Amino acid sequence: MRRELDGYFVAEDGPKDTPPSQSAGRLTGLVVPHIDFPRGGPCYAWGYRELAGALPVDRWIVLGTAHVSIARPFALTRKDFETPLGPAEVDNDCMEALLKRVGPVYLDDEFAHRGEHSIEFQGIFLRHATPAQRPVRIVPILCGSFHRFVEERRPPKGGEAVEEFLGALRETLAALGGHTVVIASADLAHVGPQFGDPRPLTPGQLREVKEADRRMLSSVEAGDAEGFFHAVANDGDRRHICGLPPIYAALRVLGTHQGRLLCYSQWPDPNGTVTFAALALYAPNATSGSAER
Repeated sequence: MRRELDGYFVAEDGPKDTPPSQSAGRLTGLVVPHIDFPRGGPCYAWGYRELAGALPVDRWIVLGTAHVSIARPFALTRKDFETPLGPAEVDNDCMEALLKRVGPVYLDDEFAHRGEHSIEFQGIFLRHATPAQRPVRIVPILCGSFHRFVEERRPPKGGEAVEEFLGALRETLAALGGHTVVIASADLAHVGPQFGDPRPLTPGQLREVKEADRRMLSSVEAGDAEGFFHAVANDGDRRHICGLPPIYAALRVLGTHQGRLLCYSQWPDPNGTVTFAALALYAPNATSGSAER
């Protein structure tokens, strides 16, 4: 597994010797894919390359897309995540403090974590990036569908349950202190017949998807959660952005910050194209800019 992950960093489209954006300031968040490693490994590497200048980190808030239906906007678990490289352990202090604020009902969908890969994949990369002697402490949070908000063209900021949970998470992190990094485990567009479109995509349409994705990601770079939501919702989420909930939640938890696009990629199957990106998010004193390969 270590050889496999190391290979993504030195791959032709990987970061190779590109230094992390240390001059950009204090790393507060990452947006990274959750597509399978063979298709998205180098893009993951662009994101996790940023950790070279950011460790140690006290806890990782990992916001993943729930690919099954859950009853509430978010689902928590107390379970640690096993990886071939050692465990990614739940930060019990943070989890219990959060549960005191939101209530144990957010464990009702705990079993959704069992078959979900969006958080699991980040645990593997975090364990790989962290020295063996240091624990990896995560707060795993699955994010449910925002389909209702998209249909109504109404940002989740107006959703009482979403607001209560994200507010409680911000309060919990402020009370605990230390260095927290928020990870949005998020793919982007899902287009083509496999995802409900009428016909295979042409190269020109894939270029249009890239242009639309890049406009959408400019809101993430600007730290604009509501702008990001509207970039997805204005066309009724025509590109099926499965990373909408975790990216939106990450931006709302972080508040004011500045981002940097590190990598944008497409897996260009005309019958089912998936797009994904890696972005680094920095504290307010950061300098802005794009360093896309």
